[in-house]
Amino acid sequence: MRLLIGLPFAAVLLAQGGAPVEGVVTSSATHTGLAGVGVTVESTSGRHVTYNAVTDAGGAFRIATIDQDGEYRAYFAKSGYRQPRPDDPALRPFRVAAATGTVRLNVELKPHTQFRGRVVDADGHPAQQVRVELIGARGNWIVSVAPGKDGRFVCQNELPSRDFVLRAVPLKDLPPPPSTEDAPAVWAPTYYPEGVALILDKLR
Repeated sequence: MRLLIGLPFAAVLLAQGGAPVEGVVTSSATHTGLAGVGVTVESTSGRHVTYNAVTDAGGAFRIATIDQDGEYRAYFAKSGYRQPRPDDPALRPFRVAAATGTVRLNVELKPHTQFRGRVVDADGHPAQQVRVELIGARGNWIVSVAPGKDGRFVCQNELPSRDFVLRAVPLKDLPPPPSTEDAPAVWAPTYYPEGVALILDKLR
């Protein structure tokens, strides 16, 4: 009786199998390890299971809890970096099996293109109460970013297209520039390129 109970239990353990999945995620720009990358491994066959990990300071990760042989696929996500292309080898399904041992995945992520600049007023002071807009060449999309206290801004979003213009727009609560009663002045949106910095001009 004991033998009949023990054999099915042993068969279940053998069927589970599995092996660790580990690797390193690097930046294509610096070729150094990327910390804080979310790694997700999902099964593509059999029962659906998901495993998660986060890369360490050197970009390394390890999932030691995959407990079932089968086919899996990995996904990688980090703010400011693009997802690998669908045809990237890193996204191809791979086999996990106790017989073959540890599966190693080395992945390279590409950072989003960054646009940096500084917005100043006509006197050269940092402009804070403004927004910077990246506008599609056809006007079909807009991405807005806000400058910091020093007037500097950075946009690292993945843009819908490569053709666009930059525009600095004053917010409604931006106080008007000094002016005389007979020559009132207002802030006007400014487009780039107009110089090294985006400048809000005064219109009289």
